Amino acid sequence: MRCTKCGKFLPVFTKFCQKCGQEVSPEQKKKASRNQLIGLFIGFFVVTFLIYLLNLNHKDNIPDSQAYGTAMVALIISEACILIMLPIILLAKLIKKIIALIKFSFKNPKFLPIPLVIIIVIAGSGYFFYDDINDFFYEIFYGSGQDPLYLVQDNLTSAAAVKIYGDAFKAGSPAAFIGKNDIVANAEQSIAQKIVNLRLPAKLVDYKKVVTVWPGRIAEAAGDLSKWKDLPAQPADFTLTISPAKAKKYLQHTVEQLILLKEFGDSAIKRQDREAMAYLTAKLLVQDHWLNGLTHSNNSFFAGLFKPALAYSNDARKICYQVKGKDICANEVRQITDNLYQAAYDYVKSKDQAATTWTKSWEAAVKDKGLSLEAQALTTVGKEQPKYSPTVQAFQDDCYAKGGSLSNAKPESDRLPTGESGYRCDYKSVSLNCWDFITDTGGRYGAGDDGCPQKNLIPKNIASSTKENNIKLSSLSIQWQKQQAVTQIKPKAVVAPIKWDGTYPLTGSLNCTSQVPDLPPSFPVNDNLIVVNNAIVNETGKPTPINGQGQARLTMTQAKDIGSGVTLTLVNQINYKFTKNGSILKTQGNGTADGTFVVNGISIPINCTGTVSGTKK
Repeated sequence: MRCTKCGKFLPVFTKFCQKCGQEVSPEQKKKASRNQLIGLFIGFFVVTFLIYLLNLNHKDNIPDSQAYGTAMVALIISEACILIMLPIILLAKLIKKIIALIKFSFKNPKFLPIPLVIIIVIAGSGYFFYDDINDFFYEIFYGSGQDPLYLVQDNLTSAAAVKIYGDAFKAGSPAAFIGKNDIVANAEQSIAQKIVNLRLPAKLVDYKKVVTVWPGRIAEAAGDLSKWKDLPAQPADFTLTISPAKAKKYLQHTVEQLILLKEFGDSAIKRQDREAMAYLTAKLLVQDHWLNGLTHSNNSFFAGLFKPALAYSNDARKICYQVKGKDICANEVRQITDNLYQAAYDYVKSKDQAATTWTKSWEAAVKDKGLSLEAQALTTVGKEQPKYSPTVQAFQDDCYAKGGSLSNAKPESDRLPTGESGYRCDYKSVSLNCWDFITDTGGRYGAGDDGCPQKNLIPKNIASSTKENNIKLSSLSIQWQKQQAVTQIKPKAVVAPIKWDGTYPLTGSLNCTSQVPDLPPSFPVNDNLIVVNNAIVNETGKPTPINGQGQARLTMTQAKDIGSGVTLTLVNQINYKFTKNGSILKTQGNGTADGTFVVNGISIPINCTGTVSGTKK
């Protein structure tokens, strides 16, 4: 606005002209404030439209143009400034109006409910959009173009891969682990430090804590290998408070990762690549751990503030999204991930029929569970197998289209959050030397000279503060084998297997969902589990053996005539784990019971999950 007396340009909030002292009238202030808001709104729409046009013209590939990159950076910075200024100005105006309304209401008490309702509506909106607002400001101040959770999980995958590969060698050759292993210890400490330095939104603080502690414990066990057997299989449970929209977004991302891992798992098994399967197993472990916390999270922000101890409960939260009219829910995806993890882990340990188990686990996930997961299968050309899987073939085609060259060399960059192998594309972007990288499990990364497109990398300041210690698992196995060769292997004392025979009274609960009217959400479980000759005997009399680790998977079909023309058929799949503490034998089980009610010829599906436990009499 300008001074009405001397014409000097004045800032919006000025009360007097600095040149002539003329007082700014209230009408001038209102008009200037209104014009400022109009200008910001117009600027927002113009900048958004320009960004849309640039993305529309180059939606398939980022052009090799420095001008394009500069223009996009300038537009995004302008958009961010506008999006920061607009809420501040609007909030200031709103607060001013509310204060004026409250003053008016105190003079006229009958209008007092109006400002109270407005405050409640604003607070409620803040609650529902808390995650989105938090993420928006996080991206402005700390963002790197990728959700920071995925960077943490990439690093955690590298830590888990070393643990899984170590377990595989330890299971077959315990002597290979005798002595101090500084390489593993240093690598795990480096991973833990990177996770510590990565900035995460406040809601993920507890997750960050538990996934930092776990690599530290692996590092400690690598330094004193007598502690390796005591390492937990995965990080500890964590508390999480997250909105339904954000939880659904994370679930969709996990399912997309599973679909990709089907293709890369098939490819690794075809070429008998245990190292790639170790990383793939690690990715499944990380997602299984994350989904477990997500399904037991709390969707109330305020409950997380006042009852943090209750944020992780035994009751699974219903988090679902739809694909082609079919619900895909977090609890079911977690069970599938757990089964796929076990199949992949068995392959890394070179168990018999492990490759077949991997395929059958996927068939169960897609067919038996009825999920609409359309995984890419490895195609064939005539009688010959293709050299690359579909995703890698697309990566190669894109590389050649950019004039690049393909190799198996891993980029030398301390900003890579993974140590696994893969395919690297080196190409020119104007005068810049750039690279793209796809790992053997489908991870995508990219960088090069300053100005090259960057994909999924650790921020420079964090990478420079930690020593690069990504290790190649196959090289690590050679080192362990050399240790074994120079070590005198002492024969193990023969240990008699534990006798689990007896009766175990089981108690627990079964949580069910169905369209049957008035169906209770949960049912108590009271039953007896009978073990004879270390095998569970079910109602059909068919024994289910308990393996050397005290595990058994019981599958049986139950059909009941409830009466009044109603029958119920259930297929039960339960995983039991038997443990011994002194002379006390216990068991715990978790699983599913899926089936149908048939009412006067009409089938109604029912899906249940539950847990049971019991102590031998």
